[in-house]
Amino acid sequence: MPRRNRPVNQKKKKPQAAAAEIVCPMCGTISPDTAHNCPNCGENLVTFGNDLWRQGDEFLVMHKSAELPFRCVKSNQPCTRKITCRLTWNPPVLSHPGWIFPKVVGLMMPYVIAVGILRKTATIRVGLSNEWIARRRMAIIIGWVVVLSAVSLFVAAVITAVPQLQGLAALLMPLLIPAGCAIGIEGARIVKVEKFDGDYVWFNCCAAAFLAGLPEWPGEAP
Repeated sequence: MPRRNRPVNQKKKKPQAAAAEIVCPMCGTISPDTAHNCPNCGENLVTFGNDLWRQGDEFLVMHKSAELPFRCVKSNQPCTRKITCRLTWNPPVLSHPGWIFPKVVGLMMPYVIAVGILRKTATIRVGLSNEWIARRRMAIIIGWVVVLSAVSLFVAAVITAVPQLQGLAALLMPLLIPAGCAIGIEGARIVKVEKFDGDYVWFNCCAAAFLAGLPEWPGEAP
């Protein structure tokens, strides 16, 4: 009788365990837990929330060496570009009225020394959407236009020696130059330092939607 072929015992393949995954907090895209950035929107998946908190709906609290996510701090929209901000903060003691006398009599050296010792600085990279980058650039341009217009008016008044033009320049220059500087500086400012405490910084001027995605600061208010 013909021999029957015995079925060969085949090893059953065990199903592979699914790789660990991480969900992007910005757009919901699922990526492997080894990913550093979201492939869809560029969100930082490594440091998000590790050194970032919110203080209510007004302040952003972060370690001065932390990395902000790839989101616009003004609109909470995805962004692919960050602006480098070099920030300084003077403690309230430097605003004490007692410093007025040294400034008036020209003794600036003690104040300069105090500023060098007490002032704190930090450099951070802040995400901005294309819309807010354009708005920031426009504010800077407007500020320069106002200042240069005042300077041009003064030069024209000196060259032409027209009394009416000189009077107009004397009237407008003290107004236009400070106004142009204020427009440019405020327009270029992205966030404002509210407080330094050790290695942690408090900022405001961030969108409420941006802050809503961060955990609550467990410490004290600024």
